[in-house]
Amino acid sequence: MNKAQAHQVAAGFTQGFFDTAAALFGGQADVSTSEPAGVTAEAFREMVDAYPLTVYGAVNTMGLVVVGLSEADGDALVSGFTGGAGFTEAGPGPEALGALREIFESCLGGGVGYLKNATGRELAPSNIQVGEIDTETVQALVESLNPDGAMAAFRYGLGPVRDGAGFIAISGSLLGEVADAAGEPPAGKSKEAETAGRKGAVMAEDSSVEDETQRDITGNLEMILDIRLDATARLGSVEMPLQDILSLGPGAIVEIGHSVDEPVELFVNGKLIARGDVVVVDERFGLRITEIVSQRERIESLR
Repeated sequence: MNKAQAHQVAAGFTQGFFDTAAALFGGQADVSTSEPAGVTAEAFREMVDAYPLTVYGAVNTMGLVVVGLSEADGDALVSGFTGGAGFTEAGPGPEALGALREIFESCLGGGVGYLKNATGRELAPSNIQVGEIDTETVQALVESLNPDGAMAAFRYGLGPVRDGAGFIAISGSLLGEVADAAGEPPAGKSKEAETAGRKGAVMAEDSSVEDETQRDITGNLEMILDIRLDATARLGSVEMPLQDILSLGPGAIVEIGHSVDEPVELFVNGKLIARGDVVVVDERFGLRITEIVSQRERIESLR
């Protein structure tokens, strides 16, 4: 993949990433991405030092994507998302990291939505890691991004961050897969690049783009609206000694600590989203939503 094609992929992924963030905060995202360069250990380390809050993950088994933001931007995003305090003087605490994970996981899905449209394949991020990374991880990421990986700086504005900055790095194998799907020769792609990309996937697991920086939020959200999530209604829960569990049999009654007038909780991908009342619809149980939980409660459910 040549530099112009790599820039298109980096710009498209970054726009999808921040359009999803804008949907969380309201409004639109203004994003610009610089021309990409190769991924060297020294250059990647400099980027991580400047933008230490990273999110990275695999895209199926195709390769690896890394996005980094500054601590100041992370602090502003967390404060805007939770409606409360952001980072402490020592950096992001457990609650702030939980908020960052919720924000970054959604945004990474938005970026992958761009790749899904560009390749025509069913794609999803996996093994997502969020937070600051140590020297050993930096080296491992550089090895997984190369050979033929690309890295670019970007600037953005949305919600609580009016003049933010960061970087994106994409593995050579992922760029090559996008080029293959688009029917373009992946210039310089080698067996070594493919092998390194698979390693990156294990480690972390166009519609045509006429002007990526001008796409609206609705268009980017449509890329991820068909992603299927697990929804679970929880009536209650209880801790039981192993002895009591082993003694269970037909006719046994287990109290689940839930009174009849308490609402049932709805979890999506393990995160508390809403509460409601049990109803019967066409002889099947259903849940009538009576309350959407606050952002702070969603963060607490991540602990």
